[in-house]
Amino acid sequence: WRRMTIMAAILLIPAAVVLGRFADTIVVTLFGDEYRQAVPVFQIYLLALLREIVDFAVPLRAINDTKPLMYGNLVSIVVNAIFLAILLPTVGLIGAALAIIIARALDGIYMGHQTAKAYGIRARELVQWGDIGKVALAAALASVTLVGSFWTSTMARLAARAAIGV
Repeated sequence: WRRMTIMAAILLIPAAVVLGRFADTIVVTLFGDEYRQAVPVFQIYLLALLREIVDFAVPLRAINDTKPLMYGNLVSIVVNAIFLAILLPTVGLIGAALAIIIARALDGIYMGHQTAKAYGIRARELVQWGDIGKVALAAALASVTLVGSFWTSTMARLAARAAIGV
């Protein structure tokens, strides 16, 4: 499970960086210019990929302790509803994306605590945080190569069109 978590980090962190960087090009190319206002919503929602790196359901199901999964989902729904009520009227669709991110983050904290408790270990022992940090650092350093207009204006547009067969 710990190795799987590192593999998920290796796949999802760079994917989030690339999708976030080219969000405008991807959204406009795939859906048209009228969807440009959805770009910030998409970029914020990409933070959900970071929460998906660690799947606490696997170790809990392995020991047949599924109550925390239900309670975690319940906490997530309630937190999401509260933040939707607060953020949607004030910030609009960006608020909806933020509400989901906040709810998923709190669900992750709760699930991490419950998983650590079920296994009788500390939360920092659950995941190889140092290795995930190394992956994040590598993605951050590599993202420097994404700065500039050549990749955005030429290569990303060509890749997006090739992906949809245009």
